[in-house]
Parts: sequence; C-alpha cells; structure tokens
Amino acid sequence: MSGYEFLAVVRDRFPQVPVIVMSCQVPSHGMPEGAAADAFFPKNEGRPEDLLKLISDLIKRSPIRTAAPRLDFKPVQANWDGDGYYVIACAECLHSFKVPCDGASVRGPRTTTCDHCRGVVRFFTSGASFEPIQ
Repeated sequence: MSGYEFLAVVRDRFPQVPVIVMSCQVPSHGMPEGAAADAFFPKNEGRPEDLLKLISDLIKRSPIRTAAPRLDFKPVQANWDGDGYYVIACAECLHSFKVPCDGASVRGPRTTTCDHCRGVVRFFTSGASFEPIQ
C-alpha cells in the first residue's frame, strides 16, 4: 500500500484524525499533489520543535469531521475461541473483541456493539452450538 492509499483509508475510516504528510521530497508549494492531509512537514529541513508546533497547531484548529454513514454493512465472520467466546474484528476501528457464546445454534447475521468504538457490528457464526467442557 502506498502512502497515498494509506491516507485514503485513514480519511475514510477515521476522518476526525488530523494527518500530517512527511516527505523528504519537498514540492515547491509545500503539500504534495493529491495528498489528503491537513499539513505537510519536510523531513530534510524540519526540526523536531517545528514538528511539535505543527502537531500542537493541528490539535487546536483541526476541523470537526465525521465519517459518512457506511453503506456496506456486511457481517463479519466470528471465530469461536474454545473458551465460550466469539472473537469478532470490527470493520470500522479494526480492533478485535470477544462476545460470549450463548450456546444457540443460530444461522444468519447477528448484531453486537464494538467494545472499542461503540459501533454496530454485524457478525455471523458457523451455526454450531458450543457447550463449555466441564
């Protein structure tokens, strides 16, 4: 993945996070063309104090942006961990979290809330019922 592709992913998934592009190839106008960033910092010419000031300024004046509603609300595969929990990876924040296995033999998508970003996560299981070993 290139830096430009990474910026596009960050902007799409975490639009509220201010982004600084850092490069040793300094364009004449400061910001590389096509970069979806809030600021530019030249690696070769910049001092650490300048970077800290830029970060501070961005935090103070960063625009309030919200994520567009996701239209692809596809369920993710939940994996049973063998200890009575499903492990689910949130498609929004990319964190994994556990959901207790209710022992039900349910096929089709189910819904839960991500422990990290509080977003709604649809998931599906294999449909097998798991009972804890006593």
